[in-house]
Amino acid sequence: MVPTADQYLRAFTKCQTEIRSRQKLLDAHMSMPIENGRHVATMTKLADAVGYKNFNAANLHYGTLAQIIGKSVGFSGVGDCWVTVLIEFVPPEETESGHWELLLRPEVAEAWTRFMAGESA
Repeated sequence: MVPTADQYLRAFTKCQTEIRSRQKLLDAHMSMPIENGRHVATMTKLADAVGYKNFNAANLHYGTLAQIIGKSVGFSGVGDCWVTVLIEFVPPEETESGHWELLLRPEVAEAWTRFMAGESA
């Protein structure tokens, strides 16, 4: 079960020191275009937005961020893929770009907006 926005907000508040160096990834994802009510990105676009040399660095850091948040909310993601705590994947064959697309979970987007506005739980 996907955590609620309130649960994500509590996790962001509790883990803010641990996630500080990686929060630019969530900021970048929140700045991406919205399609069907969801912020849509690729790892390459996120890497470019935060100044990483390639998508591998974005994969690593977004996964680490997701693991920190996932452990805090008690959600382990799908299999060993922690990033699913924060996003859902759209496979390349279903996208116009031909790349994996990352849809930010609406609960995460709501909680991040509230957190960045100074709300804490």
